[in-house]
Amino acid sequence: MKRVITSLLTIIAFLPAFAQNDKYDQFLQLAEAKDTTAIYELMQDWDRDDPDFYVVASNYYLLKAREEKIVLSPEAPEVGNQSLIIKSPDNPDEVVGYFYGEMDYNPVWMQKIYDVLEEGTSRFPDRIDLWFGLVKTYEEAKDFDGAISTLERVLDRARLNGEHWLGSQNEPAKENMMTETLQQYFSEFIEGGATNVQLMKLVDSVLDYNPHSVYFLSDKSALLSLDWQFDEAIQYARQALEQDPEDMLVAGNLAYLYSSINRRQEALDMFLYIQEHSQDPDDLEWAGNSILQLREEMNRQYRSIDIKEMKKYARKNAKEYEALLKRFIDADESLTDDELATLYFAAPFAGYSRSLNQGDVRKLINEKEYEEAYQRGKELVNSKDAFSLDLLMKTASLGEYLNKEYLPYYTRVSMLLRMLQGTGNAKSPDCAMWVTDVSDEYVIMGLYGMESLSSQSLIYHDGHDIDMMKVRMENGSAFIFYFNVDFSMAILDDLFK
Repeated sequence: MKRVITSLLTIIAFLPAFAQNDKYDQFLQLAEAKDTTAIYELMQDWDRDDPDFYVVASNYYLLKAREEKIVLSPEAPEVGNQSLIIKSPDNPDEVVGYFYGEMDYNPVWMQKIYDVLEEGTSRFPDRIDLWFGLVKTYEEAKDFDGAISTLERVLDRARLNGEHWLGSQNEPAKENMMTETLQQYFSEFIEGGATNVQLMKLVDSVLDYNPHSVYFLSDKSALLSLDWQFDEAIQYARQALEQDPEDMLVAGNLAYLYSSINRRQEALDMFLYIQEHSQDPDDLEWAGNSILQLREEMNRQYRSIDIKEMKKYARKNAKEYEALLKRFIDADESLTDDELATLYFAAPFAGYSRSLNQGDVRKLINEKEYEEAYQRGKELVNSKDAFSLDLLMKTASLGEYLNKEYLPYYTRVSMLLRMLQGTGNAKSPDCAMWVTDVSDEYVIMGLYGMESLSSQSLIYHDGHDIDMMKVRMENGSAFIFYFNVDFSMAILDDLFK
């Protein structure tokens, strides 16, 4: 396979095709065939004053270092490694293991690669293929610190030689080869599992060398947003757009950043900018849909909730409340958002608070007693836990799995979510979404596709208690969700009176 000679031959592919000599052609054929014995014999006759000796030697050592093995593990492989997923014969939704190939590297042979390439770059510091071969070797071994440190040395050399690099056969490397390869390495490091700290070190080094790099200004913006530093991320995205006003990817990222933190007018301005400057039909469709959505949201008046009024209603209008509740349990979609808000926010004061019995359903699910868990869930969501989004979702999922009635429960979730979206979009403290229980926050984030909670903080904003939830999506994107928890605090106050 060509992949076994990745460390240098993929780098050579970046360079122009040269009229290679017979000996070098022979090496390429032997490397393709993984014939280490013949490569070793070829090395013995190679002049060590020829920079290509180091190309040959490092690839020989890499072929010797690689040791492929097959792994069966209950744990998923590292990022970038494909696997065969093994599922339980009793439950097709349950993953019990992973089957995949994994490459090990013999440390003795790996050290020989590093040594020979260090010697090569020391003797021939303008041979870019030797430098990138060293970087690629570190990358193969998942040593991103070593790879990035080597790239920093490449940048140091570029300051001295003005990027006048040589490639194989000592022919001049093509123009912009270094810049293009730095960009590719950044993408490969992400896919390979490099940390944000490591990636930021590379980005900062490149920007120190070239402060006007649109690509790395955009990367810096993206990495900052992953650490929830949205204001600073926006600054770098704006710098990137100033460098290349026609880069619609940068403009789209900037619009996305503004939208993520509820700076709606600025997001709208960026989508209008994309409409004006882009010729791409997909860009134009996305911008047009986003503009309509933003304008609708900017015209929306979010519902404010009066806790005292809800308490008063729950205690003085019991019969009317029960009639509305029956319609909700029957999944009556003709209920207005005002009626749903009354039901949901008055519930804790009307005796429909969260029940500790929800634990029974979780326990039964863990024990795979799905039928019993479904029946117990139905009992709870049709009584004291009528407004528990968590329990409604569990019951609906169980019903769907068991081919039982489930649509009414999903319908109730949908009705509640529609009403809650009328209290705020959760993108900023000023537009926090109102909830009565912290479990609802997790369900709502799950419905938005955000399952990995990184941190949670209680903040006080403009007279309200706000739960700030930092979440990360599977693709690495970061978001902050804001929930108004005045009701939760009011309920706690009632409990401790």
